[in-house]
Amino acid sequence: MGAFDELNITANNLEVEIDFIVTHPYWVYSIDKKNSKLLLDKELNEKIEKLICNSFLPTRKINKILISDISKNLQLSDLTIDKRHLKSNQIKLVEHDKVCGT
Repeated sequence: MGAFDELNITANNLEVEIDFIVTHPYWVYSIDKKNSKLLLDKELNEKIEKLICNSFLPTRKINKILISDISKNLQLSDLTIDKRHLKSNQIKLVEHDKVCGT
């Protein structure tokens, strides 16, 4: 059974459609303390996006998939106090097709 098969079965049983939001993990960035900036690890981000895009291939009942639009220009201050999350105002969502090109 695939990752979303159970979700599809439940959605069919309940006769609902689902919207799904996926945000990139904070660890696609490294911290440049000298300049108080976050540096995007492009190679790691490509792997994350491939994983995200491939995860949604078999879905049928997910109506809308929104994925965070990764920013290349973030400051250290754009992270929460624990430095493990982007602040909400820094998260911009885009349609699945823009990131995954399908």
